[in-house]
Amino acid sequence: PKDEVNNMEKICVAVRVRPLSTDENDQRNQWKVAENTISLYSACSTPSLPNHSFTFDHVFGTEVRNRKIYDVHTKEVIMATLSGFNGTVFAYGQTSSGKTYTMQ
Repeated sequence: PKDEVNNMEKICVAVRVRPLSTDENDQRNQWKVAENTISLYSACSTPSLPNHSFTFDHVFGTEVRNRKIYDVHTKEVIMATLSGFNGTVFAYGQTSSGKTYTMQ
């Protein structure tokens, strides 16, 4: 159906927040997730720096399992490719940020 095709012609950006390492836990600033926004907060739980909030199509916190990410963000793309549409799931991030773990 035409609506299905139009629904698939889009780019969605998702962010997955990985758990902090021991060294990162000792730092003053931490990222916090609120719905589809991620913001930098100080140790006092107040916004740390102005303009350090970012909004995406989806933001997955540290507690979210791979299956939920697949169901919410990836399954639709994969099912469309099985119906003959082109689709790409792309993982981007710095070394040791959890790309391979998320894609498994």
